[in-house]
Amino acid sequence: MIPRLKQYEDSPPCRHNIITVATPGITAQRSQLSRYTGVDGVDVLENTCSWRPHVGLVASEDHSEAELVAFQMGHEKCMLTAEEDPPLLYHASCRVAPRLLHNVMASPEMDEIVYNKCSFNPLHWLLMLKEIFTSIAFSVHPRRCAYSQMRMTNIGGKRDQAVCQREIRRAVRIINKATAISQGDNDVAPHSLPGRLLPLKLVLFGCSRGATTTFYTAMKLPLELAQYVSLVVVEAPFDTLHNVIASSCWFPRFSLWFVRNFCDYDGDEPYSFDPDRVQLRCPIAFVMSTQDTRVPNKLTHRLIDTVKRECPQIPAVEVLQLKHSRHPLMAVGNREDQDAYVAFMERLYDTYCS
Repeated sequence: MIPRLKQYEDSPPCRHNIITVATPGITAQRSQLSRYTGVDGVDVLENTCSWRPHVGLVASEDHSEAELVAFQMGHEKCMLTAEEDPPLLYHASCRVAPRLLHNVMASPEMDEIVYNKCSFNPLHWLLMLKEIFTSIAFSVHPRRCAYSQMRMTNIGGKRDQAVCQREIRRAVRIINKATAISQGDNDVAPHSLPGRLLPLKLVLFGCSRGATTTFYTAMKLPLELAQYVSLVVVEAPFDTLHNVIASSCWFPRFSLWFVRNFCDYDGDEPYSFDPDRVQLRCPIAFVMSTQDTRVPNKLTHRLIDTVKRECPQIPAVEVLQLKHSRHPLMAVGNREDQDAYVAFMERLYDTYCS
């Protein structure tokens, strides 16, 4: 199956009371999130940082001090914090996308993505061709020449989860700022005015690697952040990296060896959480497809069963099972699935974000 070439005509109107933090799949630029945003597209911010999220966060003082020394010696450029808003790199849009997500927050490009840089590594050449081909196939503009640095590709581990939490903190800062402005306006204007601003609702979204990142980040959020989240939507998440490699790769032993030796590998520890310490109090929605062979449905069902069985504090678990779309095409591959996806998301927004 290939992506549809015809524009989706029945996208719902934009919901201005929602802000979305979204995370893309493996080796994907943030521009690929435009497949979910209709005509709105996404803003991608510059990220010249090689950010080490475990600096100051790990238990090992020796490890932390070693990383800090590396920063001070210039081995890493800087540490991007939740208080910073980097400059705009570019705006991306997808001609055929339905509006499944609303007001996706502008975020720095993923740490592993490198733009417009000469490389003599043949693997980088293949990744550049892959990114250009993907943008053409999915009608994503602009088409940027970029590749992924394997040593910084984390696949939902500690780095990805720390970056996701950083972006959630940025969203909370935006929400608090908007709330303060709204309260100031309401002190002047009557509360019955029909044009009164609605409070912003925070939605978390991820697909594939981004779905796993979003899920485990959400389940580990501190109360100060979890209380702002109104809805979590994850498309094709997997339970652990080992399981998805064993279930979907042609050569699982080689794939696992490659990840361990050439990627930013953290083992299985990041793919777990303590149910008794989950501060989240909002619904979690899972999206999958019967045609998905990259992340088999059984891996997603393990997460669903875990949440239902061990997390009574989660008020609802919603599930959408698509019938026709393969792994990367759930938003743009089949018109019937697009209609079902849009209807599902609109029901979630009406129920939990109104």
